[in-house]
Amino acid sequence: MKTFVLPIAALCLLVAVTGTIVLTSASLSVNHNLTIQGPGANSLTIRRSSNLIFRIFYFDNGTWTLSDVTITNGNDSASGCGIYNGNGNLTLNNCIITHNLGAPKGGGIGNNATTTMNNCFVMDNFSGNQGGGGIFNSGTLTMNNCTVSNNNSESDGGGLYNTGKLTANTSTFDHNSVPGGGAAIFTANGGIVRNCTFYQNSGTSAIRQTTLGFLTVQSCTFSGDTGHEGFLASIHLLSDATTLKIGNTILDDLPSLFTQSGSAATITSLGYNLSRDAGNGYLTAAGDQRQSDLGLDPYGLQYNGGYTDTIALIYGSAAIDAGKSFGLTTDQRGQVRPYDNPNFTNASGGDGSDIGAYEAPNDPLGHGNGFIVTTSADHDDGQCGFTDCTLREAINRANSLFTNLPRTIGFGFGVTGAITLQSELQIYSDMTITGPGARQLAISGGATTRVFDIVIPRGEITGVTISGLTIQNGNYAPAQNQGETRYGGGIFLNGTLTCNDCAFVNNGVSGATNSNNGGKGGDGEGGAIFNAGYLTLNRCTFSGNSAIGAAGTAFSAGGTLGAGGNGGSGRGGAIFSDTGSAVAVTNCTFYGNAASGGAGGAGSGTQHAAGGDGIGAAIFLPSLPGDQLSFVNDTISGNTGTGGLGFGTRFSHGPNGGSNGGIFTTDTIQPALVRATIVAGNYAVNGNAAADAQGPFSSGGFNLIGIGDQSSGWMSSGEDQVGTTAAPINPQLGPLQNNGGPTDTMALLPTSTAIDQGSSFLTTDQRGQPRRFNNPSIPNASGGDGSDIGAFELYLVTPTSVVSQKTHGAAGNFNIKLPLTGKAGVECRKGGTSGVHTLIFTFHAPVTVGSAKVTPDPKVSGATATLSSYVVSGSKVTVNLTGVSNAQTIRITLSSVSDGTSSNDVSVPMGVLLGDTNKTSSVTSDDVTLTQSKVGQAVNATSFREDVTVDGSINSTDVNLVQSKVGTVLP
Repeated sequence: MKTFVLPIAALCLLVAVTGTIVLTSASLSVNHNLTIQGPGANSLTIRRSSNLIFRIFYFDNGTWTLSDVTITNGNDSASGCGIYNGNGNLTLNNCIITHNLGAPKGGGIGNNATTTMNNCFVMDNFSGNQGGGGIFNSGTLTMNNCTVSNNNSESDGGGLYNTGKLTANTSTFDHNSVPGGGAAIFTANGGIVRNCTFYQNSGTSAIRQTTLGFLTVQSCTFSGDTGHEGFLASIHLLSDATTLKIGNTILDDLPSLFTQSGSAATITSLGYNLSRDAGNGYLTAAGDQRQSDLGLDPYGLQYNGGYTDTIALIYGSAAIDAGKSFGLTTDQRGQVRPYDNPNFTNASGGDGSDIGAYEAPNDPLGHGNGFIVTTSADHDDGQCGFTDCTLREAINRANSLFTNLPRTIGFGFGVTGAITLQSELQIYSDMTITGPGARQLAISGGATTRVFDIVIPRGEITGVTISGLTIQNGNYAPAQNQGETRYGGGIFLNGTLTCNDCAFVNNGVSGATNSNNGGKGGDGEGGAIFNAGYLTLNRCTFSGNSAIGAAGTAFSAGGTLGAGGNGGSGRGGAIFSDTGSAVAVTNCTFYGNAASGGAGGAGSGTQHAAGGDGIGAAIFLPSLPGDQLSFVNDTISGNTGTGGLGFGTRFSHGPNGGSNGGIFTTDTIQPALVRATIVAGNYAVNGNAAADAQGPFSSGGFNLIGIGDQSSGWMSSGEDQVGTTAAPINPQLGPLQNNGGPTDTMALLPTSTAIDQGSSFLTTDQRGQPRRFNNPSIPNASGGDGSDIGAFELYLVTPTSVVSQKTHGAAGNFNIKLPLTGKAGVECRKGGTSGVHTLIFTFHAPVTVGSAKVTPDPKVSGATATLSSYVVSGSKVTVNLTGVSNAQTIRITLSSVSDGTSSNDVSVPMGVLLGDTNKTSSVTSDDVTLTQSKVGQAVNATSFREDVTVDGSINSTDVNLVQSKVGTVLP
C-alpha cells in the first residue's frame, strides 16, 4: 500500500496534469490532512492497472478534500473499490466515481467516517452480496447536487446502502438496480432525503427502509421505478420499528406506494403529496392528492438546469402550486421555491410551492422561446395565452420570433386525442415541436386539408424537428387547375425536417381531373410527405397513405378521330422525394401504403390512351438527388402499386401503367444506400410489375429483398438475400400492431430469415429495444453481428429475475437469486419434510405460459423433484415444487412463454444443497463456522442464508443442521 507522509494541511495540485494516471502497485493511502485539486474530472482520470487488485484511495486519520478528478477501475475485497474513508473527514467536489467493482459492499465508495459529496457523479459501479453498488455508508454521509446512476449490486441498495447517518439533498438516483431491496437507497437507519429525483430504478422499490430509524422524504419525485419479488413501490418499509414521514412528494410508481411486512411500522403523511394510488391508505393529510396522470414531462429525466437531471412538470400538472415547501427555499435545480404561478390556484394551507423536486416557472417546461399548446381547438386570435394557446397560435408566434435561440413548442397536460385542422399549418422558421407521443396525440387534416406546409428560407440553421405525434388524414386538394399535379397530403417540405417517433396514417393526395377533351389526368405525388429538401426519419411508421393519379378524359368530338387522355401517375404512396432532395430513413416501417395510376381515357376509332404509373407505393426516389439517400434497418412490406389500365378498342389498346409496391428509383449516378433493410412482401398490379425494389441501388449489405428481378446493386457474396419472381423470399412478418415502443411495428416471426442475419451500428430498434439480441440457436450471417434485418429486433422472452423464495417466520420473505446462465444458484435452506420449494420468475411485461416442468438431476441416482403447480399472474410466474431431494441440480422449464411479441421456452437450473451457506457447492466446516458466527443476529438480507431452518431466527438448530450435512456436495 502506498502511503503519503505529508505535513498538516498539505496541498497537492494536479491542475497541470491531464490524461490518465495508472496505478501499478497498490492503493494510495492518505493519513494526514491533504487537499488534492485536479484540473477537472473530464481532464484527469486516476485508475488501477488491470493486472492487480486494489482500491484507488484509502483515507485515514485526517481532513481531506479531493476535487475535479475521475476515479475508476478500483477493485477491493472489502469495501470502497474507488474510495474508502476509514477514519476521518473527507470532502469530494466535482468528482466522477465510475466503473469500480469487486467489493462485497460499496463498489464505488465506502464510508466509515464522515464524507461530504458535492456535485459528484457515482455511476456504473458494482458490489457483491453485502450491498451498495455505488456507495456503502456506515458513517455520516451528506450528498449535495450528486447523481447516482446505473449502479448495481448482488444484494440490496443498488445506488446506496446506509447503516449510518444519511442526508441526501438535491440529488438524482436513476437506473440503479438490485435483485433485492432498495434499488436506489437501502437504509437500515433512516435518513433525510430532500429535493431528490428517483427515476427508473429496478428492485423491490426505489427506497427500502428496514431494521430501525426515522426516514424523512420531502419535495422529491419518484417515477418509472420498477420492481419484482412481489413489491413495486416508491418506498418499502420492511420491519415494525421503521418510521417514515413524507411530504410534498410526487409518487408516480404503481401498483402500490408503501408495502410493509411489519404491522407496527409508522407512516405519517406531512401532506401535499401527489400519487397515482392511495398509498395503502396513508395519504390522507391536508393537500394529499390522488390522480391517474400526474402531469410529468413525458420525456422523463433530462437536463432542465442546475447540477442534476430532473423531471419537469408540464402545463396543467396537478402538482403546480399545490404544495408546501416545508422550509425549503429552492428546488432541486436551485430555482427559487416557492414560485407562485398566477395562473394556478394554491392548495389550501399551501404556500404556492410545486409538489416534487421541480418548481415550474410560468412556462412549465422552461422553454425560453417556447410555447405550450393548451387546447385541441384550432383557431388563431393572435394570442398564445396560458389558458388558450392552439397549435396554430403557437406555430404562428414561433414563426414571428426574430431570434437565434431555439423556438420550441410543447403540449400541456390533457392535450391528447386529435387536433383537427381547418387549414394547413404553415412553418417558415426553425422550430422544434415535441408531442406527448404518437399514440397520445394526432394532428389531423380531417381529410380536407394538408397538415404541415414547411418552407424554410435560406439563412435558417437547424430546420424543423417534429417528435411524438401522429400526422393523419391529411389531404391536399386545392382549387382545381385542369390536370394539375398535387403534392404532399400530410406534409409538403422545402427545407430541412427531422421526424422522430412519429406515425403517418391515412394521408393522401390525388391528381386533379381534367375536363378538357382528351385531357391527361393529373399526377399525385407523396401521400404522406412530398420532399423537396432534406428529410430525416427516425423510428417512424407509415401506414394507409396513398398517392393517386387521376383518370384521363375521353376524347369526344363528333366524327373526328382522337385519343383519350393518358391517366395520371401515382408516385410515392408514403414518400415522394423530388430532384435535388435528400432522404435518410432509419428504423422505420412502411406498411399498407398505395400508389395508383389513373386509367386512360376513351378515344375514337383506333386511337388509344395509356394508363398512369402506380410506382413507389412506399417510397419514390429522385432521378438526380441533391445529397445522400439512405435506408438503414427499415421494414418495407405490404404496400401496393397499381398501374392504371390503358384504354383502347378491339383494334388497338393503350398500355397499362407500370407498377411498383416498394421502392422505386432511376438514379444511376448516386444510387440510394440500402443496408440491413427488408423490402419484401409488397405487391405490384398491372403494367411492368416490380413488387419490391425497382431500379439501381447501392447495397450496404445484409438486406432482404423479396423480389429483386428489376433492381440492381445488391451484393452477390451472400450478405444480401435476394429473391426472384420465380422464387420470392417471404420475410415472415407479423401484422402491423403495437409491439411496444412509440409506434406500431411488424414483428419478425420465429421462422423469418431476417433473424440474426444483419449488421447494425444502431443500438436500438424502432421500439427502442436493444440491438442486438443474438439468438444462440441461429448462426449469424457471414460478417454480421447477430442483429436482425429490418426495423424490429426479435428477442427471446427472458425473465428479469428468477428467485427461490422462502418465508422466514416473522422476518419475512427472502430470496436466493437463480442465474439463467453460468453457475447455478444454490438453495441451501430446508424444504420441510416434503422437499417443498417456490420459484418466482419475473418478466418485463405480462406473459402467458404453455406449460411448466421440473427435471431432476440425471447425474444423481434416485434424485426426485415434482411440479406441484404453477400460477401466472401478469408479469410473474410462481412455480411450486415438492419432493425435491437434496444434493442435486434440478432444472425448471417454462414452455411457450409469450409476451405478445415473442414466444420461447425459459429454463433455469437450481442447485439444492442443504447447509451450503457460503455458496461453494459443498458443505464443509466453513459453512458451520459461518452459521455459528451469525447465531443471535437478526435475519435480514445479509444473514438469511444461515437461517437454514427458515424459522426466522439463527440459532443452534441451524448450526446442528449444517453440521449434519458436512461432506455433501453438488455433482
